[in-house]
Amino acid sequence: MKIVKRLTIAILIVFSLASLSSCAFFERALNKLGLGGGATESSSVEPSRSYVEPSKSNDEPTPSSDVFVPSTNVSTPSIGASSSIAQASSSSEIREVPLDYGYSDLARFANRTSYQGLYTKFKNSLESFYNSTRSITGQSLTVNGETSTYYIIDDVDYTEYNITDTEAFAVLKSVLLDNPKYYFVSNRLLCYSSTSGFKKTEYIKVTADDDYASYSARALYNSKISEFETNCYAGLTTDMTDLEKVKHVHDYIVSHATYAYELDGVTPSTKSISHNMVGIAYEGKGVCESYSELFTYLLKKIDIPALTVSGLGYTSTSLSGENHAWNYVYIEGEYYGFDVTWDDSTHSYDYYGMSYSSIVNGRKSYNGSHVASDSRISDGVNYLYRIPSASPTDIIIA
Repeated sequence: MKIVKRLTIAILIVFSLASLSSCAFFERALNKLGLGGGATESSSVEPSRSYVEPSKSNDEPTPSSDVFVPSTNVSTPSIGASSSIAQASSSSEIREVPLDYGYSDLARFANRTSYQGLYTKFKNSLESFYNSTRSITGQSLTVNGETSTYYIIDDVDYTEYNITDTEAFAVLKSVLLDNPKYYFVSNRLLCYSSTSGFKKTEYIKVTADDDYASYSARALYNSKISEFETNCYAGLTTDMTDLEKVKHVHDYIVSHATYAYELDGVTPSTKSISHNMVGIAYEGKGVCESYSELFTYLLKKIDIPALTVSGLGYTSTSLSGENHAWNYVYIEGEYYGFDVTWDDSTHSYDYYGMSYSSIVNGRKSYNGSHVASDSRISDGVNYLYRIPSASPTDIIIA
C-alpha cells in the first residue's frame, strides 16, 4: 500500500543552542507568524506551515555595578551565612505541590487529557533514549527546499490526541521544562503526516543536537553531571531544612560556575553546552540557562519543587529588557524567585529568595526586575507554564 510522507514544518524549540549568542532562553519566533496572541486556554490554533529562523541577541542582561553595590557581609556568597524568611508567619499552611509542575499545570486546559497523555508519551520516549547506549546516525532531509542533517531520537505519533502540531510542541516544551536532564534535545523539530489509504497519521520528529548524537559524548556529560551532583550533595545533612538545602545548592553552583563568554570576553558563549546544565556541570561555565536548569535539576533531585522560568530581565543598561532565565523555588509553603546567574555576577544575594515585588520590580531602584513570558498553548515551542504566585515577603540572608 502506497505510503505518502510529507514534511510540513521545521520549527525551532525551546533550548536554542548554538544558534543563540545570548542567554535568549525562549525566542519569540512564533509571534512573527501570528501565533502568539489571543488564544484562550480552551482554544485551538491552526499549525504554522513555515520555517522559523531564530532571532539573535548578543546582550546578556547583567546588573550594572554602579547600581548594585552588595553590602560587605554578603560580597562573597558563602555556605555558612544564615537565612531567614522576612515576616514569615509561623502559621503558614504548607501546600502540597508537584515536582513535575508542567505536567500538573496542563490540567487547566480544556484538552487536559490529551495534553497529559502526550506529555507522558514524550517523556517515556526521551527517558528511554536517556537510558540507552544508542548512537544516532544523521539523516539527510530536505525541508522547505533546504537539505540538512538531522539526528532523529524518535518519531512520536500524536494522532490519537486530536490536537494541532502547535499544541504538541507546547506539550513537549512542558516535558523539557520539567526535565532539564533531557539536555540532548535539539533546537529543531519536524512534524509530518503519513497517509495510508484513508488513514492519516501525524508525527513529531524529536531530534538530538549533533553534539549529543553519540553515546560516548552523552556518557561523558552524564558522568560529569553525576559527579557535580554527588559533590554538591556531600554538603547536605539529614537535619537540614529545605531553606538550608536550597541555600547550599545555590551557593555550591555560585562557587563552581562562571559566566560563559566567547574569546572576546564580552559576547555570551554560543556553545551548545553553555545553554543547558551540561555547561556548568562539565566545564564550570554557562549562560543563564545553564545556571537555572542546573538549579532546577539539583533541587528536584532532593524533592524540592523548582521551576525554570523564562522571560525578560531589566537592568539599568537594558531598559527594554533582554531574554533571560531564572527560577521559582517552593520553600515552606511559598514560591520564591531566584536568579543564580545574577547573584553570581554581582557577588551578592540580591536575587535570592525574592518576593513577588522583588521579582517584578527589583530590590534596588527598579533595577534587576524579571517579567515572565505569557503562558499560552498557542505559543507552541515558546510555551511556558503558568507561573505560580510568589511570596509577599523576601528571604533575607544575614
